[in-house]
Formats: sequence, structure tokens, C-alpha cells
Amino acid sequence: MNDITRLDTKLLVAFDAVMEERSVTRAAERLNMTQQGLSGSLQRLRDLFGDPLFVREARGVSPTPRAEALAPRIKSVLAGLESVLESQEFDPALADGTIIVATADYALSTFVPPLFQRFRSLAPKVRLAVRPLTSTTLSEQPRGGRVDLSLSITQHAPQNWFTHRLFEERLLCAVRADHPLAGTKVDIDKFCNCEHLLVSPYKGDFAGATDRALAQIDRTRRVGLVIPSFLVAGEILERTDLLAVLPERLLRNMNRRLFIFPPPLELEDADVLAAWPARVHEDPLHSWFRELCYESTQMARVDE
Repeated sequence: MNDITRLDTKLLVAFDAVMEERSVTRAAERLNMTQQGLSGSLQRLRDLFGDPLFVREARGVSPTPRAEALAPRIKSVLAGLESVLESQEFDPALADGTIIVATADYALSTFVPPLFQRFRSLAPKVRLAVRPLTSTTLSEQPRGGRVDLSLSITQHAPQNWFTHRLFEERLLCAVRADHPLAGTKVDIDKFCNCEHLLVSPYKGDFAGATDRALAQIDRTRRVGLVIPSFLVAGEILERTDLLAVLPERLLRNMNRRLFIFPPPLELEDADVLAAWPARVHEDPLHSWFRELCYESTQMARVDE
């Protein structure tokens, strides 16, 4: 026999049952088969191996020398197949592979550092790659791009992916510590009269969620500078009279001399989501990593 595609696993199971029972009748009962069905399987085995395998006796069947030689090897194959199908507990310390995450630099500065610290200690053999989450990658990912997880606000999560809410992010206002507004109560007039900095990682627009909220109360603001990165926002605020509306976690981690205050209008908090394709939904490594992401973001929550 040299064509493995001709070998049905059910035939090996039938062989093993007859070998143990030494009876076609008892083996058929054990496998919940008819005697005719099991006899058909034995005939296929005989054709495959070119040997009678089992010969009839007064009280059942007796294996041929070829069957005796095959028996331990077939039992080993069946045991190996069973071990493949068994659900084994995942151990990240023994795992190997690469996980690719797409996210904006906001996540890089807030929860990726503590996440990687835990990740490296728990899964030392697994590599982590973080790619920029841009409008281009967002449009390509659902069509099969090699991204295993995206971390973003709700409106930027790839369509038709599984999602899990990591946390809700509050938006706050910030200006430099010696800004004319610092230490004062900032009302809506002061807010709108100040020139603004807007971080727009995806489109580079001069309007965002804050502008939509202002439009609902018939107010506007002037955005004087749009930048694609959260990481330089703190330095720009320290050097200018600009005002920015930014995520609270980001502001708390900036280590900049800033005056931070609540916005003088109602702004919706942003849900930050983990999203992943069906390709890795059931994979033990990726399931474990997603849970680690959730735990890490909870540990990094800002103390109220």
C-alpha cells in the first residue's frame, strides 16, 4: 500500500476492534455497526494490505501474522489521532508564534507598554508586532490582511470582525500650565474663542467629534492645527496657546506641564474596542492574548 488517501480512519478503528474482540459480531456491536457493514470494512482492509488479516475459527476469528504485526502500529496511529482531537489546556509559556496588532499611537503610549511587560513574562517565545492603524490598513484588513487584532475606538473598528469592549475613555481639555485659561473656569465662550489642536490619525480633517457636539448647540470652534499623532500633542500644547480635547489616559501619561479641565459641553465618551477576524477567533494563543489585553487595560485604568 502506497496511497495513503485510500486509508479511511474508520477502517483502522474496525481493525482495532476486531483485533481486540477476536469476533466480528462483538466488534460490530462495540462499534454500533451491522455485521455486514463491518465485514465490508474488513474486505477493504484485506484489499489494502494484500492479506486475509483475520481467519474464521469456531468461536470467532484469529489474526494472521500480518495482522499481529500491524496491530501495535495501528493502535499507535489511533492514539495519535485521539491526542490531536483532545482539548488540551493552553500554556502561553510553551507557545510559539507571532501576533500582529494594528492600532493608533494613542494605544502605544497608554496600554501597550504595560501589556507587553506582562506579555513577555508570560509568553517568552511569542513575538508581537504593532502596525499603524491607518485608513488604508483599515480598508484592507477585512479582505484578509495579516492583522490578528486591532485596537481602536468604535467607529474605526474593521467591519464584520468580532469585537470586545475594552474600556470607556473620557475626553478632557488641556492647555499649557501657564496658558491664560489655566486656573480659570472655562465656559463655552472661552472654549470656542480659543484656537484648537485636533489629532486626526486617519483622515486629517479639521473637524471631529467635538465639532459635531458643538454644532448641536449652534456653536463652532477654530481648529488651527491638525496632526496625525497623539504622541506629539503634549509638546505642542506646552509650546503654544492651543487647546486640545484628548483622551484622559493619554493626558495622564504625558508627563507634561498642562492644565487639564473638563469640557464645557457634553461630549460622548469613546468606547475602545478590540477587534479580530474569524481566522483567529478559536485559536488558543490569540484567545489568550485578547484576554490579556482586556486584563491589562483594566489594570491601567486611571484612578478616579
